[in-house]
Amino acid sequence: MKKIRIYFPNIGKSVHARLLEEKEPKLTADIWNILETPMKSYAHSTLSTGDFVECRPVAPYEQPEFGNQTNPLGDDIPYLCDMNAGEIFWAGWYFGFIYGRCTEPMVAMGPVVALVDEEDIETFHEAGQDLWNHVYLYHRIGLIEVYREEE
Repeated sequence: MKKIRIYFPNIGKSVHARLLEEKEPKLTADIWNILETPMKSYAHSTLSTGDFVECRPVAPYEQPEFGNQTNPLGDDIPYLCDMNAGEIFWAGWYFGFIYGRCTEPMVAMGPVVALVDEEDIETFHEAGQDLWNHVYLYHRIGLIEVYREEE
């Protein structure tokens, strides 16, 4: 079982998530390979979606296969409003985190590829709210780092 560690430098806390290898073997293998080098990202929160944040790294030099709202990556694509806290989707070059309730009836940009460990859900929610605050209240960049979790 492969896991990732998500570190939130602004609050100095981490959470862990299990990759859903059985559900999305190709995409989780791609993620694992990409995370050979830790992924450092900035938060892109929206005003109307609810507890959702996109974690966008610097775009790769070589364009990967990626998803968007009109052409999501993969097959089993949930609506954001149907997702649960702790679900993480992959859009081909960035993660989307659901850290609480979402209200937007639009599709995710890719399938759910990881689940935050149950004992970390509260910290995940706290970190998500802090990222939102960074974008809209503090007008500062909210940061996220994603690592392979050592097995």
